[in-house]
Amino acid sequence: MHGDFLHINDLGNEVKNIDMFLEDRQIADIIMVDNNYLTCHKYFNNLVPILSYKNDSVDSACLDKLGSYLVALAKETDVRHKVERDFSTKKILEQSRNYKIE
Repeated sequence: MHGDFLHINDLGNEVKNIDMFLEDRQIADIIMVDNNYLTCHKYFNNLVPILSYKNDSVDSACLDKLGSYLVALAKETDVRHKVERDFSTKKILEQSRNYKIE
């Protein structure tokens, strides 16, 4: 997501806006995969964090794990609960609440 899909939050950071997907989907069904959790504050529990992609053997292993994880998420009635349990997103969000991207 970029350009029209980003907006500036009250801390002055660019954040991803997935509201456009909510016209025909439930927020409980939407997953974002991103290497920068700070751009996903509004829907933090919809974020599956990943490492930056470098196109090497580590990436291949990570992509395999990501694929398996996404398949498991597809079976959930609300992806946010599993994401929060697996990645402790509430804790991360609290720690970063006052962080400002320069």
